[in-house]
Formats: sequence, structure tokens, C-alpha cells
Amino acid sequence: IMNCVFTSIDFAATCVGTWKCEMIGDCWLGIAGGPMPCADHAERAALLSWAVMEIVEDISRRLSLPLGLRIGVHTGEVASDVVGTLMPRYLVFGKEAEIARCMEQSGARGCVHVSEATAKLLPGWGFDPGEPLIQENGERINTYFMRDPRRGGMEYQAYKDSLDKHPKLKEFLDLLQVRGDGTESEAEFLSNTSPPRTPTVQPSNFIESSPLRKASSIFKT
Repeated sequence: IMNCVFTSIDFAATCVGTWKCEMIGDCWLGIAGGPMPCADHAERAALLSWAVMEIVEDISRRLSLPLGLRIGVHTGEVASDVVGTLMPRYLVFGKEAEIARCMEQSGARGCVHVSEATAKLLPGWGFDPGEPLIQENGERINTYFMRDPRRGGMEYQAYKDSLDKHPKLKEFLDLLQVRGDGTESEAEFLSNTSPPRTPTVQPSNFIESSPLRKASSIFKT
């Protein structure tokens, strides 16, 4: 089941051009705007957030299991590099990456928790204020919870416009709407579910020497 969840997240991330950095336990960390820069990184991170919600809700419904998750998103500068020679990993470093982790940890089940830096880059999306995040150095970071754009309202158009830019993701999410109705056993679910494969990217395609990404949105669930 865990493999199905994370393989589906991997595919959704690939559809929107979000790079998977690492997995620690049941946490998935990715970055939009790196390794390849893009101007709409915050929008991609927001779209991926709700796609992941859709994926987990689908699996929860099909197996009648109380699955849930928290998602945190922050935008800022990060340093990145490939680390190690045995099972090398592409990692992101810096204060902004730590803030993204804090956004997830201080979030709420079933919610997308974003920083003010991210919210400012998402005109048209709806937000409700959250509790400010206080850093160890005393810095105060205003936070917000995204309103679910799938429920309609003013934010639905922003979500729809963003989804239309990524037809593969739209097709994948449409399939979730016609899947099981909660009567599948775990064995039936595993035999009926084949998450799409994500393309393999060789390390030589993205090895760089710790570049700074001034426009990156970090996603953690």
C-alpha cells in the first residue's frame, strides 16, 4: 500500500515538473524550480499538493482505511547538490528547506500549510490565516492554510487553469474518480492498482556544484 501511495505521488510530481529529493520514513520531500528553474514553481507546488490529497483520499476510500496526511510548502533560496557516490542523492540545504519541514510539522491533517512567501505567489487561490511560525532566532513567519479548490469557490478557477496546463496529471486524477467504491479487499486493491511508472533520470543529467535557486518552492508531506 505504501508503495502504491508513493509511486502515485512520484508520477504526479513528474507530471508537474516537481523534483523528488528524498524520502525519510513516510515523508516525501520535493522541490519545484530545481534542478531546472521555472517561473511558476509555487503554482506547481500548490497543484501537486491537491493532487496528493486526491491520491490519498482515493486509496483511503477504496480500502475503507482512515488514511491522512499533512502538507507543507515554502518558497525561498536553497542550495542543492548530489551527495555521495554509493547510492548518491540529490539534496537541498539551507534555512528555507528547514522552514518547509516546519510548515509540514506544524500543519493539520488533511490541510496544505503554506508560508506567506508562497501565498504571495498564488493570486487567485484562497487562504485562511494560520498560526505564525516562530524560528529559533525569533524570526516570525506568517502562515496560511489553503482552501480546498476542488470544493468550488473563487479558488476553483485558479486550480482548474493550473490543472489544464498539465494534461497528464489531469488524466490521472480523472481516473481516480471512477475507481473502487470502498468494497475492495487489500489483496484486490494491490492486484488492481498499477501506478504509472516515472521516467528514470541519470545523475549525470542534473549534477551541479551547489547552485543557489532563488526561485524554488519546497514541498513536504
